[in-house]
Amino acid sequence: MKVKKSLFSLLVVAAATLTGCGETTSVGGTSNKPTSETPSSETTTSTISLPSGDGETLAMSIQYQKEGTRMKYPAETASDKKVSYPYTHAGKTYNAGDWKPTWKTLHLLLHAVHTPLQTNLKFTINDVTDDSQTKIADAFKTWQTKQFKGVNIAQGSSSDIIAEGTKSGTILDLSKYLDIMPDFKAFLDENPAIRAFISDANGAIYYAPYFDGFNDIERMLMLRQDWVKTLLDGDANTLTGATPITKSYTAFYPEAETKEITVVKADGSGTEVVKKVKTANVITVQNDTNFSAKALVKALQDHIDATYKKADGTKYFTKRSDLFVGQNACYDVDELVALFRCVRAASVDLAGAGKVIVPLFPRAETNDRTADLWRFTQFFGVRGGESRNGYLYVNSQGEIVDARGTTEMKVALKKMNEMYKEGLIYQDFTTKWGSNSEFRKPLLTGKESALGFALYDYNQTSTILNDSCDALKGYGDNEAKFVSVLPAVAKWNGSDDYSFFTESWRSVKTEGWFITAETAKDEKKLSKALEVFNYFYSAEGNRLMSYGPDDYLAKNADGSIKTMDYQGKQVPVLSDETLNELATLASGNYTNYYRYWLGATLPSGYIKQQGMEYQTVCKGAKPALDRLNKAIELGVIKHVNFKLDNADKFYNIVPTTFSFNAGEATAIGDQFTALDAAINNTKGKTNIWSTIVMNGFGSAEGIPTYAGYEDYVNNTLKCKQYVNIHNNAYKRIIALVPGATKEN
Repeated sequence: MKVKKSLFSLLVVAAATLTGCGETTSVGGTSNKPTSETPSSETTTSTISLPSGDGETLAMSIQYQKEGTRMKYPAETASDKKVSYPYTHAGKTYNAGDWKPTWKTLHLLLHAVHTPLQTNLKFTINDVTDDSQTKIADAFKTWQTKQFKGVNIAQGSSSDIIAEGTKSGTILDLSKYLDIMPDFKAFLDENPAIRAFISDANGAIYYAPYFDGFNDIERMLMLRQDWVKTLLDGDANTLTGATPITKSYTAFYPEAETKEITVVKADGSGTEVVKKVKTANVITVQNDTNFSAKALVKALQDHIDATYKKADGTKYFTKRSDLFVGQNACYDVDELVALFRCVRAASVDLAGAGKVIVPLFPRAETNDRTADLWRFTQFFGVRGGESRNGYLYVNSQGEIVDARGTTEMKVALKKMNEMYKEGLIYQDFTTKWGSNSEFRKPLLTGKESALGFALYDYNQTSTILNDSCDALKGYGDNEAKFVSVLPAVAKWNGSDDYSFFTESWRSVKTEGWFITAETAKDEKKLSKALEVFNYFYSAEGNRLMSYGPDDYLAKNADGSIKTMDYQGKQVPVLSDETLNELATLASGNYTNYYRYWLGATLPSGYIKQQGMEYQTVCKGAKPALDRLNKAIELGVIKHVNFKLDNADKFYNIVPTTFSFNAGEATAIGDQFTALDAAINNTKGKTNIWSTIVMNGFGSAEGIPTYAGYEDYVNNTLKCKQYVNIHNNAYKRIIALVPGATKEN
């Protein structure tokens, strides 16, 4: 391809008027009036130029999983067809084989000048997605065997794309064209760490990344707040429950200590300090009781009254339940386990005769879902349980560490085994619930003898069950029963003080989309492909992929798009018709609704905005989520971030993908199969941590003893070598960041 030194380029593309919103789109889709969360650049000029791609056809392979999640509506015979035809929204009707609304709108927007009735769209998609493929990784391999002939734009995992681009040159290096991709370039300029994370060792960029939200909390603990209030704010003497608990858990934190904890004020107006004056650990006190509901709850109530003090020494909590579910919540993991004991012992009081409550449960039995339990290890102050890449994290010295080989993780697994033996964790959690692999809905519906209390997972898809499960309905006008809570305070990074921290922070996902190098042989096709990539990073294009077409958004009286404040930014408001459809057609599951009905939120190259997801959260669960967001906004909850100049590198987020040289890539593929087989989060595999939690250290062949655990993982399974390779790659990544030093 020739790079022309002329003004005839994508920059010549005239501004397109977006029908119905009164905004103009500048070069490559940059909105002059950004209304979304996505950073938007100002229009710039460039010496790199290409001819207009209007009138071109791009062969695109785009999917999520099954046939129902494509750019077009599937045939009536599709095995996972969720849409009933005809599907009508805002007076527009769609049938099998039609473009879904998002992609139909994309056709209309990406050309020089158009009117609503124009038939020459100047941009056409040739859908070459293989309907038989249900995994993006498999689709990538199929195109790979064809040497990427017959496709201009496709998807893949970041590691596969980088490896292919570096090795064979069949994938286009986008870094050469950033000057004519102003919105994508602006995002990378504003987030140099992200640019380094998605580049290969030489700085080449082979894909536009997908973000399932960006710079925002991802997963959290959710629990039945109605039960917490019933137990802690009520009279313990009225409790009759005595569900058997085999005493096993011992105190994790000291018996006696005096600490100050910064919390959000109960009314959310700012922060304050609460004194934690502990003369005895509540776990030790409970262990000296008869383990009846009355005794366990009374011990926890008395502990809250005696431990948490105002500046004048009087009781801090007017409602004891606020220790866990209030805006000023500040419980530690021992207090949470004490609550778990109370809930289980009081099963009959809370749920009725014949019922047993499971305090903590993973979403499902599959290995990728039981990983929720390893994310819970954060409450013991463990890093790497909720890593963006395996179990890796960055320590205070800026070095990569793998949680699988740390003492902290070993200790946390032992404590979780103690919890399991008490029945505080769902038993046999690697076994299906009958024919159903999911535990979440059965345990929250209350239709079986077992009921669930707490889950660590995504907020929207879990709390939406408040609207559909009879057992969760009818709590209050403004509050739901099953809601999110702040994380436990812990002693992080060797500190002896309690503070809030979460590793669950949205970053680059492992999927993205790419342009084939073959496309560059046709400058017009390349021009349009680059325009599409850039458009999805513009305010307008990102809004389209996140929220859907304008037909799905609420309007003001003058026809402009209605907006609302979300985390200090103005975001589009979903229309009532959209929200009603989401509830009735997709049972409140926003990802299913957007993927199956609209064709949006597919893992291509863009940032899925959380302002959309927030609007689809169960109404009664929003106040609790707002409390969590308020703690983040006020800096009470610390988290990993995308800065690489943190004074304490502990806050550096780990790259989602590492770019390896040929020798490292070979070593990663060949030398660590035993490590991968033993401890991983992959669906379809197993994890020795599950066996350790259920049966204990040294309980079976291949399960190390407690004393020998670290040596087994670091040396026998070669985790230490694995970390060394990643540290070398990490140094190269950091070196790509402007202004980075060797110390970074």
